[in-house]
Amino acid sequence: MTTALKEGASAVEFDLQLSRDGVVVLAHDDKLQRMTDGHGCVADKDFTELEKLSLRDGTGKVHPDHMAGFREALEALKSYDDHHRPFLADIHIKVYDGFKGDWGGVHDTCPVTKYAELTHKTLAVLKAYDLLDRVFFTSFDDRVLDLIKKESPKSVVGLLSDFRPGHAIKRAIGRYDAVSLAAEHLTADEVKNAHQHGLLVYAWSPAKEEEMEKLFAVYQVDGVITDNLPNALRACKKSCYNRIHE
Repeated sequence: MTTALKEGASAVEFDLQLSRDGVVVLAHDDKLQRMTDGHGCVADKDFTELEKLSLRDGTGKVHPDHMAGFREALEALKSYDDHHRPFLADIHIKVYDGFKGDWGGVHDTCPVTKYAELTHKTLAVLKAYDLLDRVFFTSFDDRVLDLIKKESPKSVVGLLSDFRPGHAIKRAIGRYDAVSLAAEHLTADEVKNAHQHGLLVYAWSPAKEEEMEKLFAVYQVDGVITDNLPNALRACKKSCYNRIHE
């Protein structure tokens, strides 16, 4: 993550879950197989087990980097914070609970996420690092965003959605600060509508330079979340309406 900030990303995006013993960890999937050299569910392992696992890249190759706790990530990131950045991190709070929150699959057997505990602990750690006002929270689960707004009213939160951007925008108006929408389903009219109602709009996860250039120049999104930072930086240099993060 620090490499992305060094190379020009305005912020980084990462996902949080709970270990079995209640430690907040960085993890995208609820299962370990695709992201690490381990097996089983994140929520079924203690942190001492998780931190020993090596990470896989997008091709499945195992790397020496290990699975990190939230505190460790903040320790690495905090020195890169400056107020020229709109925020330091986009924190996606993952919730696996059937059709609520993130989708683990039809045959998902991992434990239901303790979303309230995860949210409370995330806020507490950020307060301890004095970074609560320097992050942007996203979730597919309204319960998480509503809880953040209750506990930390000034925090910036955004509703994640994949297939129905128009519906997500309607749900977010008057409740949240932003929407984070799948780029492939997004239209310029929807971005305009969201902006007219005071919402920031972020698009995920475009990869092609021309796609991101269109999102910036034509759709005028407020940022993109991407795994391809070089393409994003080139697109932003040509037509960046705001900033990008990885």
